[in-house]
Amino acid sequence: MYESIFAREGDLLSPFPPATSPYSPKHQSGIVVAGLLTHLVDEAASAEPMEIARITIDLLGSVPFAPVSAAARVIRDGRRTQHLEAVITADGTVVARAFAVRVRVGENPPIPMAGAFAPPEDAPAVSFARQDGIPSCLETRLIYGGYPVGPGRVWARPAIDLFPGVRPSFAAGAAMTADLGSGTSGMLDRAYWSFPNIDLSINFARAPTSEWILVDGRSVTFGNGRGLAEAVLADRDGPFARSQQTQFINRLPSA
Repeated sequence: MYESIFAREGDLLSPFPPATSPYSPKHQSGIVVAGLLTHLVDEAASAEPMEIARITIDLLGSVPFAPVSAAARVIRDGRRTQHLEAVITADGTVVARAFAVRVRVGENPPIPMAGAFAPPEDAPAVSFARQDGIPSCLETRLIYGGYPVGPGRVWARPAIDLFPGVRPSFAAGAAMTADLGSGTSGMLDRAYWSFPNIDLSINFARAPTSEWILVDGRSVTFGNGRGLAEAVLADRDGPFARSQQTQFINRLPSA
């Protein structure tokens, strides 16, 4: 059993098997990429208490299953808003990038997002596990969807640390879980089609308050080689964010 996703070796992050992509053992999964970049943004210093309002993650290429470096920097720093960039670099090449906006924490009359979901303890004990025997970096409880077609709804939380002794931040856990929106809600038969996502964008109405995150996802495609997966994200206190993913749709060679 692995206790973390990455090991820290100086400036390098070395992935353990739970970071492996389900599409290729040579690459890291979008789940861990989203979690790492969001965690770095969430941990960046700010003069005022701030929370992530929006983060967009672009996969610029395959992230190799090899030591990588990752860092976040502030692009524009203000008292009300802060703009940040986080990147993952492999052999001197940026392979994944996130742009984020953080907003200062203030007070106003609440108008929450509509919706209510049963807690994860009431969800069926059905795992949305990978099929290759490699341990997952997420603990999942699939309510419906997944295989062979969606839409889908799943509770999930990080199963292990991000680094030894360091749990993913709640926002990072939300980003990791949001990556399941495409996989649980795909509208095409996996026996014939693949539809990995090439990006992930999340708009947070508030910060998540627990590790357990629910993804309530739907996907659409107009037959043009791509799709759009959208999801409502909720925690134990209710919905708090919406996510979107662009899907690259391709017929499998053996189909």
